[in-house]
Amino acid sequence: MRRVTLGLGLMTVFVLAAPLVQAAPTGGKGGGMSGGAKIGRTLGNGGVFRAPAFRNNHPGATAPSRHGNSKGSTNPHYNYNIFMKDKQTGVVRIHKSGISGGRLGKNGKPYRTNSQVDRLNAPSKNPSAKNYQYLGRIDRQTTNRVDALGHEQHRVNQYFLKHGKMPPGMQRPKPTVERLPPNYYHGK
Repeated sequence: MRRVTLGLGLMTVFVLAAPLVQAAPTGGKGGGMSGGAKIGRTLGNGGVFRAPAFRNNHPGATAPSRHGNSKGSTNPHYNYNIFMKDKQTGVVRIHKSGISGGRLGKNGKPYRTNSQVDRLNAPSKNPSAKNYQYLGRIDRQTTNRVDALGHEQHRVNQYFLKHGKMPPGMQRPKPTVERLPPNYYHGK
């Protein structure tokens, strides 16, 4: 019996006669193999193992779409803002900015925006709902996630430069700019 060792990245493949035996990857986290050797497909194409590009490997199958949160996603995305309006004074301030790649509701706003606004306006779930009314609005629509992420980062940076802190409802993304001290340009 002949043994041939092929190095393929993080995985070493041993070929023993006809079946393919894959050894567990060495080092690093993950890797997709859970310890021990696994027997794979027999090599009927001249000793070269080629895994299918995706699970539905039949004529007429289409390539799988990317996950909606992937930076490579080309699904339509919506940048939205949620504002908080003081019920006594009528002053409107931004509460948070966000991204939604989901469907639009009957009111023309993403379901994600509607669910967040509904939760914020419910007095039982949000104590500040007694003093504020929360309103959602689509800021812009993009055709890919990278543009939407860049716009969200820009909104956070603008707010941070003006107020010195993040919008009250935001957790991420963190500001990527530094705020200069007051009167920096006006001399000492």
